[in-house]
Amino acid sequence: MPIQIYSDAALTTQLSGGLADLIATQHSDGSTDPVDFQLWIGDTDSNYQYQADSDPGVDQIAMAIEYQAGVWQASTAQVVDDVVRPTVDNNYKYAVQSISGGGATGASEPTWPTTVGNTVVDNEVTWVCLGELHDPAEVKLATTEVGLDSATGGASLNLALTITGGVANAVEFWVRVDDTTLYVDNSDDLKIRPNLVRRTAV
Repeated sequence: MPIQIYSDAALTTQLSGGLADLIATQHSDGSTDPVDFQLWIGDTDSNYQYQADSDPGVDQIAMAIEYQAGVWQASTAQVVDDVVRPTVDNNYKYAVQSISGGGATGASEPTWPTTVGNTVVDNEVTWVCLGELHDPAEVKLATTEVGLDSATGGASLNLALTITGGVANAVEFWVRVDDTTLYVDNSDDLKIRPNLVRRTAV
């Protein structure tokens, strides 16, 4: 069971949409400074504690930056507006524009167009190129705002071996967004999430 990410220390405003909940408005000419966000991870219920599910109390609870869109898969049913990335990253994302029959992808991957608006037929699926993907390297994580200056873009962040429930025990961390694509769009390509954790009573 995952613990939650909040935008306030009182743990009242939960982030449910990954980085899409963080509005970082930046100029397309690269003249805008990076945008920083202060966040917290925790649980309002003080009756529980959380540890990494992989090896509780030994492995870190870590925050990671990931793509929202999954990778294309062969012979897989799709629905209109599903978004995928090619199996070999080409920095573009594709949405299902239309389907026929059961909406299944083909046995082999199509040749993906790299012009926004162009389409490709993939068995019973027609994909449309949406545009460039934002790279996880555009996002930095740190436990303090000052730490963002030396953080590595795209790298995960170790938070704690154990996070105990209760508002006072929430763990603070910081996110810096620095758009490097320099094109005009509204993007929710990336998400931040903790690794799988185990909840136990305390």
